[in-house]
Amino acid sequence: MAAFLLIVCALSMSVSLVMAFRSSALSVVAAYVGMWAASTSRYAYLPSDVLLFWAVAVWVVVGIDIARRDGRVYFPSAGRVYIAGGSLIGMLVGLVMGGAAALTLGAAIGTVLGAMAFTRFGSGVSYRHSLWKAVVVIGLPVTVAMVELGTTLSSLIAVSSR
Repeated sequence: MAAFLLIVCALSMSVSLVMAFRSSALSVVAAYVGMWAASTSRYAYLPSDVLLFWAVAVWVVVGIDIARRDGRVYFPSAGRVYIAGGSLIGMLVGLVMGGAAALTLGAAIGTVLGAMAFTRFGSGVSYRHSLWKAVVVIGLPVTVAMVELGTTLSSLIAVSSR
């Protein structure tokens, strides 16, 4: 059963990573499923209060996504790629530096830098007026998903190195 849950974790994390570049709310849900599967499999140690915190974060992100369906902020898909890519790189830098705070800060800074990079190059120049809207609407869920991914990955690495 533990091996099955580890496979579910790997698949959920992969889906979350792909969906971060496409749909923010689904990415957060998939990352949480992977986090839960890793914790349940005992290949990772994630205390119940950490799982509860991230469950609440998932509900908040999904609630915000449902509430804002009418007032969508238009931002091209290339911008989403910059934002998600920046968040992924920031999360990986934070993961290498160590600690949950570095991981979270790295993902958040990467999100903002990715959005700024998009508005400075090519077709993104005309979207400077909606930069901060895109950071909040697209970047918040992507950052939550990346931090969930990094937390799970960090826990998997820590348990496997014992």
